[in-house]
Amino acid sequence: MQLYTALQPIKTVNSLAIRGYEVLLRALDPTHNRWISPFTLFNTSHVTDALVLAHHAQQLSRHCYGDIPLFINIEPVTLTHQDALPSALVDIAKQCSERIVVEITERWVKSQDLALWRHKAHTLRDHGLDIALDDWTCTDAGFELVTAIKPHYVKLTLTDIQQHFFHDGRVHSGISSVHGLLSRLQEAHTQIIIEGIETDAQYAWLQHFHIPFAQGYWLGRPVIQPLPMIPQGGA
Repeated sequence: MQLYTALQPIKTVNSLAIRGYEVLLRALDPTHNRWISPFTLFNTSHVTDALVLAHHAQQLSRHCYGDIPLFINIEPVTLTHQDALPSALVDIAKQCSERIVVEITERWVKSQDLALWRHKAHTLRDHGLDIALDDWTCTDAGFELVTAIKPHYVKLTLTDIQQHFFHDGRVHSGISSVHGLLSRLQEAHTQIIIEGIETDAQYAWLQHFHIPFAQGYWLGRPVIQPLPMIPQGGA
């Protein structure tokens, strides 16, 4: 099995300019010369967060991607099972100072751990790392977590936000609620990224509600070697 780092663009909705890249792990089965599905890959026992971070650290040591932020997924348990940050994550922070966004999946962060997560958030920021809450829920509990760890970004799917605000057909109430959500996040100095954009109609929805950033196959698929790719230390 051969491992590769793939990057999927996160784009500004109005201009379609690249806001950042989500860093993803992909694997090639050399025997059959085909890509292994991410589900299969991450259900393989030896594919751990430590291995993924070490691989990304190695790849990012070879290339730098200008000033574009790089979003890296990390399981919360990887950050909480020891006081210090994983060494590979510290290496990444050193290589790409102030351009790494650590994505933490909200559903694994328990409400009783808020004090711990405040501490971890301070540690991440002390290393020059930003924070994004992935699979975020726009509920009171979700906002409690935003208040506690002050992420730079929250990420949720278009399906989630539509089901939350428009599930009962109350369109006007839903529209008001979406605007209220954006206003509340703005007050918290947190940006929103909507994932799962796959059609023209979904992109038009983003424009209508003035969503700042988005991600999905319609905006760009993961690629193994995105351009422009600038050699580290070069221009």
